[in-house]
Amino acid sequence: MKKFFQVLMGFALLGAIGYGLYALVRYFIAVASELEATTMGPLLVAAVTLFGSVLTMTLGKHLESRALVKKELRERKAKAYEHMIKGLLRLLFGAKLENPMTTVEWQQFYVETVENLTIWGSDEVVRTYGQFRQGLTDVPEAMRLLGALLLAVRKDLGHGNVGLTPSVLLSVFVNDLETVGAGEVSKRVLGEANSSEE
Repeated sequence: MKKFFQVLMGFALLGAIGYGLYALVRYFIAVASELEATTMGPLLVAAVTLFGSVLTMTLGKHLESRALVKKELRERKAKAYEHMIKGLLRLLFGAKLENPMTTVEWQQFYVETVENLTIWGSDEVVRTYGQFRQGLTDVPEAMRLLGALLLAVRKDLGHGNVGLTPSVLLSVFVNDLETVGAGEVSKRVLGEANSSEE
């Protein structure tokens, strides 16, 4: 309903602007018909120049403002996603690095990640993260969803992901994914993560 109201207001605003331009042109034609031809030429050139300048400046400022907002949003998303990925990798590989995540650290990481994703995450990243969290009990599925989550993050940050699949991304940090299979690797990786939590 809200979106319908916004669209309706947009059309009403466009209609009002269109009518205003129509009335302005009509007024200008009425005034111009009363002027001599020698006065009309320079006046028309001045009016077109002024209108073009105002339009160019307004459009330029609008596009500049949109680009700035998009840049700031991308920077915040990048920080939020970097925090999430660093935490997930520490959770998965903390025991190997002799720096396992404690329960308190895990809880703090979880709260910060949910907060960041709620504010800055794209729809696809939020949805995939939720599926990943729900799938943690099914270890092979959790690994597949971790790869899907990483792909969604990359997509949201503007990467093309051409030729990338969840298993290709997982193979970046899992050595024997192709030979052993995602199920066995995920049991080892997530098994170690779960034992480091205890």
